[in-house]
Amino acid sequence: MKKPQRARYRQFTQIGIELIGATGALADAEIIRVACRGLESLGLRNYQVVIGNIGVLNRFLDNLDLDSRLRSFLLGQMSVLKQPQGKQQVAQRLAELYPDFQPGIEAPGTDRQLLPEELAPETDEDNPLNTQRLVHLFRGMDNESARQAILDLLESLNIDLGGNREPEEIADRLLTKLKRQDQTPRISLALDFLSELAQLKGDPETILRQGTQVLATYGIDCAPLQDLRAIADLLAFYNLDGSQVCLDLGLSRGIQYYTGMIFEIHHRGVGEDRQLCGGGSL
Repeated sequence: MKKPQRARYRQFTQIGIELIGATGALADAEIIRVACRGLESLGLRNYQVVIGNIGVLNRFLDNLDLDSRLRSFLLGQMSVLKQPQGKQQVAQRLAELYPDFQPGIEAPGTDRQLLPEELAPETDEDNPLNTQRLVHLFRGMDNESARQAILDLLESLNIDLGGNREPEEIADRLLTKLKRQDQTPRISLALDFLSELAQLKGDPETILRQGTQVLATYGIDCAPLQDLRAIADLLAFYNLDGSQVCLDLGLSRGIQYYTGMIFEIHHRGVGEDRQLCGGGSL
């Protein structure tokens, strides 16, 4: 069983609130305000609301087309990446889990559109040039198109595959292998981006400005940041003290079913920082 994080417990008393049928910044701000009012009704006022948007991470990782296990691992490492040597620790762990990953390989330049052909290695001394071109062609297709192209190629060459496996299974295995061969530059790019994002925590105005610059560098839509700006403005309308609101673009909560805004509320009393509330939009 996984050891609980510091100041967190296996047993606790909780109450849950769900807002069904409403979306957007207004609904997100309302849920956060309800949580704050609940704490205040108990006499707890020295708290801080930490808000992020998992959509920023999801949109970036969607473009990279990493396999699901690797994607889940990276999302689970956001708290580690916040630490001073976090990036090196995660890179070392990646090298242990994925032997093909070589931390020394640099990601492509930052003027990116994150296309598969841009992320693929330019040369491969172990493969003839024509074969390498074919590999790059398959990598540039979506999964269904690449699968059908492989089946068509096998049929046109009249290759007797033999054995008990169906051609579709063989094509899927080959496609999976081709995709995995291209993981190192993609992982390096993801690690760079997640490391930068993990450091962006602070007052809303500063973080929104810095976050916009980072997302523009990586070619990511800034719409999630606009949602965060709207939520911060609405919380001010609810008379929530601005010093109590913090944006954290590296917040992930370690739970995969959130799709947009996520938040935590921490007690800022003497001693350890303790999380009191948490949630997000599905």
